[in-house]
Amino acid sequence: MPYEDGKILYDLVIKGRFKNILEVGTSTGHSTIWLAWAAAKTGGKVITIEIDQERYREALENFNKAGVAPFVD
Repeated sequence: MPYEDGKILYDLVIKGRFKNILEVGTSTGHSTIWLAWAAAKTGGKVITIEIDQERYREALENFNKAGVAPFVD
């Protein structure tokens, strides 16, 4: 995900003070990381859904590396 796109997601969550965020289609988790960084600031959490088991596992690894796993279900 390009920085600019991630920043837009982050800013939307911050400006809206959103706490309940649903993402359909996690893929490898890059957009989820941006959402989770913002959720950490608003006291929220991201629920994300991915059907592909390999992508799911990769996303979990990416969440842990980015330090956002506590903000993602």
